Amino acid sequence: MRWPLNRIGAGSWLPVFLVFIIAALPAAESSHSRFLPVFQSDSSGYLGLSLVNTAGSADEVSITWVDPDGKAARTGRLSLPPGAQRAFLVREILGMTLDPEEGWIRIDASGSGLLSYLTLGTDGTLDGAEPVLLPATSIVLDHVKVNTGFVELDYADTSLILVNPGAAPATARVDLIALDGRLAGSLPVFIPSRGSRTVRISESFRDVLPPNNPGGRKFDGYAKIFSDEALAGWLRIDTPLSVRLLRGRALLEIDSASLVMAAHFASGGASLYRSTLNLINTGDASAKLELIAQDDRGRIVGSSVHLSLNPGQGIREDVLSLFRVVQPAIFPPPLLTGYIRIRESGGSLFRGIGNIDIHSDGNAVAALFPIAAATSREWTLPFVVNGQEYFTGYVIVNPNELLTVQTDVTVELLDTEGRPAAAPRNISLSPSARFSGLVDKEISSGYLRIRANAPVAVLGSIGTCRGSTLAFLPAIP
Repeated sequence: MRWPLNRIGAGSWLPVFLVFIIAALPAAESSHSRFLPVFQSDSSGYLGLSLVNTAGSADEVSITWVDPDGKAARTGRLSLPPGAQRAFLVREILGMTLDPEEGWIRIDASGSGLLSYLTLGTDGTLDGAEPVLLPATSIVLDHVKVNTGFVELDYADTSLILVNPGAAPATARVDLIALDGRLAGSLPVFIPSRGSRTVRISESFRDVLPPNNPGGRKFDGYAKIFSDEALAGWLRIDTPLSVRLLRGRALLEIDSASLVMAAHFASGGASLYRSTLNLINTGDASAKLELIAQDDRGRIVGSSVHLSLNPGQGIREDVLSLFRVVQPAIFPPPLLTGYIRIRESGGSLFRGIGNIDIHSDGNAVAALFPIAAATSREWTLPFVVNGQEYFTGYVIVNPNELLTVQTDVTVELLDTEGRPAAAPRNISLSPSARFSGLVDKEISSGYLRIRANAPVAVLGSIGTCRGSTLAFLPAIP
């Protein structure tokens, strides 16, 4: 499988805008910097980058790759007109023969309207990474999974990548925490200035991980990072057939909210999808929660769930089991999709973080979709591809439960110059309703803009039409 951006004819515009710079060290980051990971990979891996300028003026952008020791860097530059989107392989803009195999990437923009999205893949895997805009000294990486030994397709391991974009070296501590909130182990990590470090959980925490019967280790939990310098962090879960990526959240980024939503789950169907809800209480007080699963029409799926999570505690459970959903005894089971509302039972605020892990039988298709409290009247999906090989999907959830008025939504498909590539799609959502759709016009590169007359939640994905891969595509308010 090739990165889909390779088909867009990037060479037609790169010579016009591109300047290559090789430097010993990157310049100090600006207030408009964005940071992205480069996990260790082999020569078959690729990195694809999509940039969107949402501002009303041209944006001068530089993309810098830095090696793990912070001693070597390579930079490419381009200019983005207002409303424009550009997509390319990272090696193209850096003037390299192959994509970088480890380290990190910094994107600097002259304005504040730049959106970015990084795709990492190989011949058989695909996933996307969100950028970190504001490094922090306390970070939560909310999905650590280890299952090693002779377990064949059930094998899983998690790696963390920690990036120190600052000029001073960082001394950090990685705390590995079980779902019951207990500390499983701690690891000191030194990260040089402008450097990065990768922590493989099965190796770095081997002595504290519980053994499993197949001669390996097994663990389900999460990680917290504490550092004397601001860091950016991501995790990657590897299985024999898939890769899952997730951005770490700064503790200060996790706001207290009365409602958070997992905008999409899927179970059953020909691909035998399974969805697992991962939820962690990051607050300082116990949280008594009510969880409700709903379908596209807002109808309750299964039974509502009431649970209590102490500070630091979490759950990780199959969605059908959690909500006691009974499916017909046929094969394959019918495809069931919907979303989940999570609220504090007494109407108070709580601080929660988590994701929905959607995977097919044997983990051939797998992706992590973060849960979120954010709603907005306008969203942008920073990359779109649709054709014989790839698709772009999106869901829109109406969080309104009380008002009887409809929420009107417009979905605009824009090309690389920010021009309409198709007629807008108009959607009317009843209270608690959800819309799921695919980009139905063939397009090799572009982006989506979603506008509504009331706040909505949006989530995106990219996958292969043959159903072999799936990647999370962030929607940005």
